[in-house]
Amino acid sequence: MFFALDIITRYIGFVLDFGGQVGFAVMSIIGGIILILGGWGIEKWRRRLIEKTREKSEQNYSIY
Repeated sequence: MFFALDIITRYIGFVLDFGGQVGFAVMSIIGGIILILGGWGIEKWRRRLIEKTREKSEQNYSIY
């Protein structure tokens, strides 16, 4: 995990050093896209968990 984090931070540092303000703008855009996709994925996961809980509660079995 730390190795992957090191590679990611070196990549971000390279982009910022390479482009200056342009690099920062690109990284901000990419970060925003990642946050939007992450929010969408978490919401989808949450809905799936709620549906799974409803199915189990209909069978008189609850997930705690």
